[in-house]
Amino acid sequence: MLVIRDSREEDIEKIYIHLNQSYVQKYFKNQESDEKKRYEKWYKHLINSSDCVMFTIEDKKRNFLGIVKFMLNKNFREAEVFIHLDKKIRGKGYSAKIVTLAIEEIKFKKTTLKRIIAHILEENKASIHCFKKVGFRFLGSEIDYSLYSKEID
Repeated sequence: MLVIRDSREEDIEKIYIHLNQSYVQKYFKNQESDEKKRYEKWYKHLINSSDCVMFTIEDKKRNFLGIVKFMLNKNFREAEVFIHLDKKIRGKGYSAKIVTLAIEEIKFKKTTLKRIIAHILEENKASIHCFKKVGFRFLGSEIDYSLYSKEID
């Protein structure tokens, strides 16, 4: 059983550890390793920002399994989604369910939201499959990324 909940400041350390794992870092193109204090300040800002909605994924024992983050544009009509899951749940069919639950949650929190976009590295076939499975449409390519979109009803 998976639990999706709003991220809190006490999650920052777990998020930091997760995002600095080699299996996650390989999907961050052109980014240098972040200094921990700067990272903590940035995520504290995100968690408390009206421009970001972030959910923490846990199992029923409250073990950290990842995050889903939505960065909203100025009028809250469009958001870019980012998903980062722990290695132990990758490839087990949870991604589509997690993305679907996160979209349902953000629709409730941000009622003006009309579209969600995802920039996915072309080599990340698992993420492409996940987003297509939950109804995202391919819009085009940008350098190393494919752009997908889902209209929100």
